[in-house]
Amino acid sequence: MRFLASYWNIFEEDEKQILLLKDVGLSVKQIMCVMELEKNVMHEDLPFLQKDVHNVYNNIHQQNVNDDASDLLQLCKRVREKKFCF
Repeated sequence: MRFLASYWNIFEEDEKQILLLKDVGLSVKQIMCVMELEKNVMHEDLPFLQKDVHNVYNNIHQQNVNDDASDLLQLCKRVREKKFCF
């Protein structure tokens, strides 16, 4: 039952904690252990799986890639406008 997608849920505060632990250099497995200890739950009783933590990483990475691309497009537009302004 707990493996149904509707039961998986990473709250915003958990996501922030996951990203903080990732920035410190912990692996996904270590992050899961720390989160279990902090929430005082049994092993594998968190409301999310290791795959969900990987998905958080991928979502953040994808947002950064999209932001970089849009920043580059904006820069190109500004440069082009300055070049053609007399």
